[in-house]
Amino acid sequence: MKKIYDHSSSLSEKVCRQCLYPESHPLGLVIGEDGVCSGCKVHQEKYDINWDQRLQALKLKAEQIKAASRGKHDCVVYVDSDAESFYVVYLIKKVLGLEPLLVNFNDQFRTDIGYKNLHTLQTHFDCDMLSFTMRPSLYKGVIRESFFKYRNILWPALAARSALPVKVATQRGISTIVWGGHQGMEQVGMFSHHDYIEMSRWYRNEHDLFGLSESLICSPTAAFEERDLDMLSYPSDDTLIEGDIKGVYLNNYFLWDPLKQNKDMIAEGYTPEWTASTFDYFERSGSSVYYQIHDLLKIYKHGYAKVTDHLCREIRHERVSRAEAVDINEYYLKKKRDYSEFFQWLGLSERGLQWLEQWVLSVDDGQKTAGLKLPGALQSFCNDSVVPSERYLVFDKGIYLQSQVSGSL
Repeated sequence: MKKIYDHSSSLSEKVCRQCLYPESHPLGLVIGEDGVCSGCKVHQEKYDINWDQRLQALKLKAEQIKAASRGKHDCVVYVDSDAESFYVVYLIKKVLGLEPLLVNFNDQFRTDIGYKNLHTLQTHFDCDMLSFTMRPSLYKGVIRESFFKYRNILWPALAARSALPVKVATQRGISTIVWGGHQGMEQVGMFSHHDYIEMSRWYRNEHDLFGLSESLICSPTAAFEERDLDMLSYPSDDTLIEGDIKGVYLNNYFLWDPLKQNKDMIAEGYTPEWTASTFDYFERSGSSVYYQIHDLLKIYKHGYAKVTDHLCREIRHERVSRAEAVDINEYYLKKKRDYSEFFQWLGLSERGLQWLEQWVLSVDDGQKTAGLKLPGALQSFCNDSVVPSERYLVFDKGIYLQSQVSGSL
């Protein structure tokens, strides 16, 4: 097991002197001779770009998209129960004046607050939405394979969320897919803002899915075949070319500041969900596993948790110093992350528990952040949240949608 990352100067591994990222970041990080990483350097571009000019260029593009639309929907947008989905739909509807078709994959890990946010998103912005659910027995089988072979429980959900919007777009003749922030650009500076990076099969395969294809997931002992995973497969290049499909990332056109813009979405009906594992109650919220078993697996494989991503981001936005971030990071890394519910859900009983307990590093009781005082610039963003009362909901018991379109793949 990889040791939890100690940000001391005694380690041989290079660490950015501005943020907390090590050179071994899974997305690939370059630390220059000045000790500053590529992610921090690309972040600095944000302050030299004329964002008003970029917004005008995007509005012109939106007018062209709307003029070329052949139906009631101008673009396809993948949405989930976190705050970024609210922000993306807010920009599309209220700033750009486009009519999106929302697409969602039910990962069967949602909390009650997650469902509340997803339904609120659809009704508040008055959008059509297609939601897809894989049959539970198959879904659990795929997770068993990805978990025990690659220690990854989110692979099928990530495959679905990156494939389904593209499938829907090609089948319905909608040429534009809109995404929020590009993770590779925002975290490690994989691309410059001046590249205007768009969606690609290469990035999906190599980084969204960690180089794992359907064929690799389908082992000889698996209880399913590759043909069963059609919902997770990406359209062919010929199909994409024929449909003139393009995926646009909004962080090319707006100064992307997740904590600030996500906080603003409370006014649009978003409910922040409390977790013991980070101070950011907006990103990836609504999941029963993301800040629990998934975070443990991230610590196991890479030596740091999601809170480290949040702290690196906040260092760059100058809401926390590096020294403060080190202390906050160590505090949250010790927080207890629950994994028992996941194994019960997966039906693995003692086998999985015994395997995992060999390397679980949690030592704290997982209570709220008593004993930790966040810097004032962070505290003002993180003082409102609700604790979920139900987890691992396949479907919500209270459905209150204003509009729902049906469809299948």
